[in-house]
Parts: sequence; structure tokens; C-alpha cells
Amino acid sequence: MQFNQSRSTLQSELEDATDFIIHLEEKVYKANKTALEVMKQLKDCKLENKLLKDKLKGIHNVERIENGSYYLPCKMDELDQKLAEFINSYSDLRV
Repeated sequence: MQFNQSRSTLQSELEDATDFIIHLEEKVYKANKTALEVMKQLKDCKLENKLLKDKLKGIHNVERIENGSYYLPCKMDELDQKLAEFINSYSDLRV
């Protein structure tokens, strides 16, 4: 009788451990899948960044507008002014 009870207890513990391991494997699978998606997005962003940098470098072929500037911002738009500062000060654009 005691043998059957011990066996039953061990069987139950084994099933619990198996369920726990399966649960952990599912979490690892989901984490790996998410990591792969993030890596793909990062690769896409790096490619887009490179393309944008190449386009920005191509701006040096455009004539300077005035005072050595490539881009004149809208006077009322603070964000556009910051963009102009960035574009006009980009070191790779200077000829």
C-alpha cells in the first residue's frame, strides 16, 4: 500500500515537472521568435539608415542656396529649423 502511494506521489511530481518544462520551452520559443523579429526589424532599419545616409550625402551635388546652406527652413517651424541645422552642418556634405 505504501509502495503504491509513493509511486503515485512520484508519478504526480513527474507530471508536474514535465508540465513545468513544457511551459518553459514554450516561453523560450516565444522569446526566440520575438528576438528573431526584432533582429529582422533592426536589419531593415540599418538598411534604411544606410539608404538615407547615401541620399543625404548626395545632397552635396545640389547647389548651395545661400550662405553656404543646402536647406532653408520655414521661419515659423522650429522642427524644420532644427532639421536645417542638421542638414547644413552635416560634415560629409561639405565639398
